[in-house]
Amino acid sequence: MMVYYGDVDIDSERIRQLPEDDVPDELLEGVRQSTDSGVVDQESEGYLPEEDDSEDQSTLNELPEVIPLQALGSTDTDLTNISGNELMAWGLNHLWANEPPQAARMLYIKICSNVPLPVFFFMDAEEWKDDRKSSLYSELSAGPNYIGSANGLNNVIWQRDTSGHIAVEKSLKKEFVAVIVGRVGPQKLNCGPEGNHIRAYISPLHKAKFQFQLGQPFGSVFAEDFDKAIQNLEGLQAKITETTDRRNMIVSDKSIKLIRFTSNIFEERKELIPKHAVYLSDVENLEGGQKSKVKPLAVSYTNAHRCIGNPPVMDAETDNWPIPLKYRDEFDSMKFNFEASPLRVYRGNSLVEPVDVNDALTGAVVEVYFVIRHYYLRDKKFDSFGADIQQVKILKPGTSIARSGFKRRSVREGPFEILGTASISAHAKGDELGRAEKRSKQGETKGTSSGP
Repeated sequence: MMVYYGDVDIDSERIRQLPEDDVPDELLEGVRQSTDSGVVDQESEGYLPEEDDSEDQSTLNELPEVIPLQALGSTDTDLTNISGNELMAWGLNHLWANEPPQAARMLYIKICSNVPLPVFFFMDAEEWKDDRKSSLYSELSAGPNYIGSANGLNNVIWQRDTSGHIAVEKSLKKEFVAVIVGRVGPQKLNCGPEGNHIRAYISPLHKAKFQFQLGQPFGSVFAEDFDKAIQNLEGLQAKITETTDRRNMIVSDKSIKLIRFTSNIFEERKELIPKHAVYLSDVENLEGGQKSKVKPLAVSYTNAHRCIGNPPVMDAETDNWPIPLKYRDEFDSMKFNFEASPLRVYRGNSLVEPVDVNDALTGAVVEVYFVIRHYYLRDKKFDSFGADIQQVKILKPGTSIARSGFKRRSVREGPFEILGTASISAHAKGDELGRAEKRSKQGETKGTSSGP
């Protein structure tokens, strides 16, 4: 360890040489004794806040000019194994409660036998997220709502609901909110503002649903548990089913089993919203002018108090719902009876906006909270089950497939060759050099033809 006190170096070796209960002369030589309090005030200026007895609290919410890194942890170092910039990066990275920025690197300190050693290594953002998932795995697997464990649904039973049955906790008699971790597939991903809506004559817009399918998060600590969750859900289905045909929740893509999640986009309003604005002057016509042709709708009016009751108003979420233009007319005709409910998808603590949900979920590893339902069918030709989305947390963003750059080449430049992976970049550079040489020759030809 090395600290600096003026021009005096104090290291571990010199400290061991000090006599007990003594102060080195080098330190005493740098100490000044003075009864002048003004000197103390001058030296403390900029470090200590000035005392102020005034009651002015206008600056209480100002942001500090200094970030107190000492509150984020400390380490001993002789500054030969770590630079000042790296140490600063370590402190700043600990300011992020959820995850560091994409390009950030985190610094860790190895501690052996309670002695901090100057051993440092780095973990990039992706590795950090994997490490976070390991901690999350320990937390989830110990909880009663995680269905990826062997006994994940042992405390769950079916109870009658308005339109069928719902899975409830046996002891608490309340709806069971299951938790699972998986990877969202790009197929049948319909979580945009219009959900799975196609055309009005097939199904009305107000019945549209958000929908996505969840598969095994391969390469993750949750991968094996996903298969256990499928088995647990199949066992729960078997307890209520009356047929061998069970649909809509557990689906298959060839031999791969997936879980299909849905959620209603629009909920019926408890109070309908008037389609026309109504004003008191229109109703009373106090000044004897021409009466309004607008017929009052859904208002409570009394002559005694000369007032109109407070009719329900359009909520901001529905009023600003980013529905695609081709569905705008249909949306405008139903928004007075139904309100939009955004899908609860979170990146960290921030809600993903409705127009961004599809992109955010594609290929992402997510933690899904959902309620399990069984729908009663009179003909009983098959049993229908549903995984009703309550909340989605993005644990790791999806990665898109890298596309070939060959299509961006001019078709007149001749055929391309598939080279080894290590040579692709060289091949691309060769293509670029060839195109540059071609442009140069064209420039020379043009210059020659336009000469004096």
